[in-house]
Amino acid sequence: MNILVTHREMNESGIFGSDKEVAIVDAPDHLDTIEALSYAFRWTNNVDGSWSKPRTFQLSNGEIIHDNGDYNERVKFIAAAHPQGYGERSTSVGDLMTIVLPRVGVQTWEVMPNGFREIKEAA
Repeated sequence: MNILVTHREMNESGIFGSDKEVAIVDAPDHLDTIEALSYAFRWTNNVDGSWSKPRTFQLSNGEIIHDNGDYNERVKFIAAAHPQGYGERSTSVGDLMTIVLPRVGVQTWEVMPNGFREIKEAA
C-alpha cells in the first residue's frame, strides 16, 4: 500500500499554509490501514538518523554516516533537498497521509496527537 506523506507548514497565527509532499511510503501489504499509517509515520521520523537520507551519507562537516538508522528502502523521499544539506523534518501532528485503496478510493488522514483522523470531504 503506497502512502503519500505531506508535511503542512503552520503560520504564526496557527493556520496551516503551504503543503509539501515529502515521501511515498510502500507499507507492507499485510498491514491494515491504521497499521500502514503508523508504519509511514515511524519511517518518516528522525529517530536514529535522518529518514530522508540514504543509508550512507556525508554531514556538512565532512563526517560520513555509514549506518543511518532511519533509512528504509520502502520510503522514497520526493521533496527537494534542503540547500544546506539538512534532512527533512519528522512527520508530526497536522501532517497528512493519503492512500488509494482498491474498491474504496482515495483516503486522506491527518496525524493527530494520538493516532490518525480520516478527513472526509464535504458532500
